[in-house]
Amino acid sequence: MKEEEILKNKSLVDKYLNKKKYLCLFDAYFYNIDDLSIYIRLDYNNKNATYHINWVNLSSMDDKNVEFWINSTLLFPSMVDKIKNIIAKNGMVENYQDNDGINSKVIINSYLKEYEYNIKTFKFNRYIPNCWQFLADLLFIVFENMPRYIYPLFQIIIEKIIKPDTNCVFNFDFNNDNFDDLFDKETIKIGKEYYKDSRIIFLEKETDFYKSVVCGSQNYLVSILIKDNTKEVQMSCNCPHDGFCKHIYATLLAIKNKEEYRYFKIAHVDDDKDLIDNLKNFNYLLCVGIVDDYFVVIDNFDFVYVPILKDGKLNFKIIEDDDKKTLEKQLNKYLKKHQK
Repeated sequence: MKEEEILKNKSLVDKYLNKKKYLCLFDAYFYNIDDLSIYIRLDYNNKNATYHINWVNLSSMDDKNVEFWINSTLLFPSMVDKIKNIIAKNGMVENYQDNDGINSKVIINSYLKEYEYNIKTFKFNRYIPNCWQFLADLLFIVFENMPRYIYPLFQIIIEKIIKPDTNCVFNFDFNNDNFDDLFDKETIKIGKEYYKDSRIIFLEKETDFYKSVVCGSQNYLVSILIKDNTKEVQMSCNCPHDGFCKHIYATLLAIKNKEEYRYFKIAHVDDDKDLIDNLKNFNYLLCVGIVDDYFVVIDNFDFVYVPILKDGKLNFKIIEDDDKKTLEKQLNKYLKKHQK
């Protein structure tokens, strides 16, 4: 449904509730959040001296029978007092210009006239910005008193102000947001040292994933997903550190500076495709070298050891090496020692 139609429905809801003598304390308009458009009002009914959360799915309204579409929940005065206190303490906010470029919209209006910071409007495209974190506290009270199936909308809009975890996809604009905010100062310091000391041995992108090998106390594998179109990121490292580590930070610096250190690539010897076809069709394994009797390859988020020989015969062939033929030399040395 186009926003023009959504706004017409919103106007019908306002007209109906105002006619019913509901006094609006604040409202929240959510447009096109994962194809859902919701309108919420916190109202005071003077006749009954009661507070109500009135809400409607604007995307579903298809006629002018507004009463049929409006849902209402009573809210305890103590909860309303909490909302009023949040607004009173956080009325003065900095100006905010949203640059997410996402085709959605959130507009929140406060009409609490008894406070110094009375009428306020907060606008952003999808995610509550850090400068207005208090809005999450306010909306949490509202969404906790609404049906559970609406709650995921709240979870979406607070993504930017929640400290993300490794291995989890979270909202992040790699081109505009500062990834330093994800790390503590000591990790940033050591991560920069790792980057300057050229500890990133391999770094290459496959589809949306960057995979790097970083030399620390041993070699560690970093995997970073960056989706520019949806502004989503996922980061992981197989080191013992619990959280965003120095290996991830060093890798992010290399990605930001558009650096690449290509992996060795190997394919099964029984694959009848030529080298170019294997590379074009991703019929290969990313390899970091040879250890004992094995090629060390990348499988998802960890190192895997695959046998060099099978029944005494070479199990894999090299389809990409570096300029110094490093992997070929390692393999020849191994074969000279182990093959008759």
